[in-house]
Amino acid sequence: MGTVQNHHGIDLNAIFFDESLDGMDDNAKLKALRLFEKLSLDYNSVFLVEHSEAIKASIANKYTVSLVSGSSVIEKAG
Repeated sequence: MGTVQNHHGIDLNAIFFDESLDGMDDNAKLKALRLFEKLSLDYNSVFLVEHSEAIKASIANKYTVSLVSGSSVIEKAG
């Protein structure tokens, strides 16, 4: 991503991963979580869409998305 940013003169400040840990064993998931933590040092926002309770428990900042009357509602999980 850094090469693309430098070559094209763009600044990506947010990256998204949707269900990116599906199919990985537990050891690979832990390595991936450490990678996401390192990425958060270089990007303002790193979003990981995940449904696994074990993975969600390992993430400090969480948000929930709910469908309310046909609209998505995003709330910071406490």
